[in-house]
Parts: sequence; C-alpha cells; structure tokens
Amino acid sequence: MNQLYSHTISCSDTLIGNLCREFDCILCQHRSTCALVGQCTDAPLLKRLEGELGLLKDQAMSLQKIALSPSMDVMSDQLSIAFLREVSRRTMQVFSRY
Repeated sequence: MNQLYSHTISCSDTLIGNLCREFDCILCQHRSTCALVGQCTDAPLLKRLEGELGLLKDQAMSLQKIALSPSMDVMSDQLSIAFLREVSRRTMQVFSRY
C-alpha cells in the first residue's frame, strides 16, 4: 500500500511541476514577444507578433483551466496545488496588463 501511495504523490508532483514549467515557458515567451513588439516597425510582422501574444494567452488560459479544475482537488499534495494555482493567477495577471 505504501508503494501505491508514493507513486500517486510522485505522479501528482510531476504533473504539477510540468504545469508550473509550462506557465514559466509561456511567461518567458510573452516577455520575449513583448520586447519584439516594442521594437517592431514592420506592420505585417507586428500583426504576427500580436497574434503570437494571443496564442500565448490562450495557452495560459487552457493551463489555468486545468489548474483550477476540481480534479486537482483530489490530489494528495494540496500545498503544491495551491502553488500551481498561484503561479496560474500571476501568469494571467501578466496577460491582463496587455
């Protein structure tokens, strides 16, 4: 029984870690794209970069739905779930500024 319990914690930790890393990647891409938008003078490229920002926001929203889903509440490590939800909230705050 202990092995099953350990395996469940390990799987949830991996899932939460992966979701947090995904949020981090989205934020890094967002920062990079915003910097490019600020320097861009080519209208077609600017439109493409703005579209990329929209796609990044959509990705973040999809991940936030996972983070806020009730299925996360049944995982054993509620502190990690709370951390994931905070990372999600902060990521969405960055997108609400633009």
